[in-house]
Amino acid sequence: MDMFGGFDGPNRPHMNAVDEDVAKSRFKEKEQRLHRYGPPGFVRESVNLLIAVGVLVIVFYLIKWLA
Repeated sequence: MDMFGGFDGPNRPHMNAVDEDVAKSRFKEKEQRLHRYGPPGFVRESVNLLIAVGVLVIVFYLIKWLA
């Protein structure tokens, strides 16, 4: 250990090590979560709001066109 209490070289803890397989699995996890749950918070709510407004506008014009 150095004078600041950290780890150096081969004594470095595994959780801080950069491992290509770990990085790939974490990326795959995040990608699967995005596909399963959709984009995070603000983006999802914004898209839902735009869709709702679009549907209301279409319904309004259909009612106006039929009346």
